[in-house]
Amino acid sequence: MRQFDLYAEQTEIVTIHISVPPQQRPERIDRYLTEAIADISRAKVQVLLQKNLIQKNGSTNIRPSDKVKANDFIIVEIPRPRPLKVEGEAIPLD
Repeated sequence: MRQFDLYAEQTEIVTIHISVPPQQRPERIDRYLTEAIADISRAKVQVLLQKNLIQKNGSTNIRPSDKVKANDFIIVEIPRPRPLKVEGEAIPLD
């Protein structure tokens, strides 16, 4: 798994492969991906586009307004947060 430091606390990358169905009408890539991927916002998709973490047909030169068309192939790399380490601290209870 590739490591990427999008934000300081995020390092693991989850890769999603999407084959756009033949009956798909042209639609903005940011809108299409928010419908195709659970729990992702258009703002998050736009950040991923800016960081070149989304490929469409092998290219990372994509704007949010670019259209997804039938038979396109999209690869999305989503950084996932590392689990937080929480440690207790001894505090006097006066």
